[in-house]
Amino acid sequence: MENRRTNVGLTSEEAAKRLAEDGANVTDEGKKVGFVKMFFAQFCDLMIVILLVASALSFVVAIVGGQTSELVEPIIIVAIVIANARRIAGVPCREVPCRIEEAYVAQNQGGA
Repeated sequence: MENRRTNVGLTSEEAAKRLAEDGANVTDEGKKVGFVKMFFAQFCDLMIVILLVASALSFVVAIVGGQTSELVEPIIIVAIVIANARRIAGVPCREVPCRIEEAYVAQNQGGA
């Protein structure tokens, strides 16, 4: 005994009618967001700004205080922030996650 539901979905005629009236069910690809724009978009996050300001203050305090050994922490913080921005911007990155991140950045910047 075959368990089949034939009344589910559109009929071929209804699908053809809707296709003619509304067009195909596709979205626009939109303008592609460039690497540089994606890279710098990462620095708009409040936590990233706080980290960069804190590392800049730590750097200034270490220079003014003459404690060159204290320069390691702000340099490491800035290096991690840049590495994170590169990772999110797609370097290196597989194709599908890059497209998802590009769409997210474009959406949050009012882009395509």
